[in-house]
Amino acid sequence: MNRDQVKVVAIGYDSPVINPLPPVNNNEEMRTTAINSGLHFDHTSILKTIARRFMSQNPPYMGARYAAAHDLSEVLSTEMQKNTGQFLPFVPYTLEYENTKMNLDVRNADRSLYTLLQKSVANPQNIPDSQKFRFEDAGEGYVYVRTFAGLFVTVLVSEGLIHLIANGVPAYYVMQDLKFPVGSSGSKDPNLQKWKLVPGNSVTTLNTGFVVYSAAFPNLVLQPADPSTSATVLDVVLSSPTPSENRLAKPNQWNITSPLIPQSAVLK
Repeated sequence: MNRDQVKVVAIGYDSPVINPLPPVNNNEEMRTTAINSGLHFDHTSILKTIARRFMSQNPPYMGARYAAAHDLSEVLSTEMQKNTGQFLPFVPYTLEYENTKMNLDVRNADRSLYTLLQKSVANPQNIPDSQKFRFEDAGEGYVYVRTFAGLFVTVLVSEGLIHLIANGVPAYYVMQDLKFPVGSSGSKDPNLQKWKLVPGNSVTTLNTGFVVYSAAFPNLVLQPADPSTSATVLDVVLSSPTPSENRLAKPNQWNITSPLIPQSAVLK
């Protein structure tokens, strides 16, 4: 580390701080939007960042200011988590199912391991944390999708058991779990946590939606358990794509947007 990478800050009396400057996303449009939307950071943001990164899923209550703070993952970048080429790292995104206009959600906003994912009613004016997801590069065109609990969106399998049969087609529930170690197999296969987001339209200018494929089951896509229903709450599964009626557009699309950046800047 050289002098240009170190910043010494004095806070009050005799409290020097060495602050190694991490890379910060340099997207000017993103910064401008964040400022206009009232997004700001203070010293509680550092505490929030440390808590989410290193503490348990249910840290102790540390006051209203801490609870309302934004953690720094929304603007920082690292070598461990690179840009996927499609989406900005660390930024929260919502996934809205095109056919129902409902969002991907963690059931009951539960931070626990193995909590299933569902689709729920979307409220663009007040998006709950359980409907915000972050993307991390998983290599070879795949991404990890992390929930608000810091866990990974995972295909639920157990000794090859198919958890749901819909019209004779296999379907697997989707949950949140800890990251699986490299080299694991079976129900802990790392491919169960890797996803590929493929543009839903052949015409580039119409690419507002994405079809979400699994590395473990490359012929299956993420979708509601019953894509035809308008039920306000419904489990999300991995299953065969709905037959296409439009040669230009794939079915089972998710519109992916972020409350922090304008639609035109969602894709980098």
